[in-house]
Amino acid sequence: MPAKTMSSDEARSNWRRLLEGALTGDSDTIIERYGRPIGALIPFSDYIAVLETLEEMRLARQAMPALEEWQNDPSTARPWREVFAELGVDVSDE
Repeated sequence: MPAKTMSSDEARSNWRRLLEGALTGDSDTIIERYGRPIGALIPFSDYIAVLETLEEMRLARQAMPALEEWQNDPSTARPWREVFAELGVDVSDE
């Protein structure tokens, strides 16, 4: 099923119809602001089905700045034992 695209103004004006489409699973809607996609309205059951993957993608996106910092300057890295100690994790058995 191809997704529909509409502006945030259109989405606001047609909110009830958009929710009905999501409820029935008849349509996904991409909502744009100033011509750029900012969100998507999908059926809740689809959201639940992809939630774990979505969380992993968000965590990866949050970690990306630290990875890039390390790639640019490996001296910014910290030993795992130091990080675990800061988190209160006992790693003395390893």
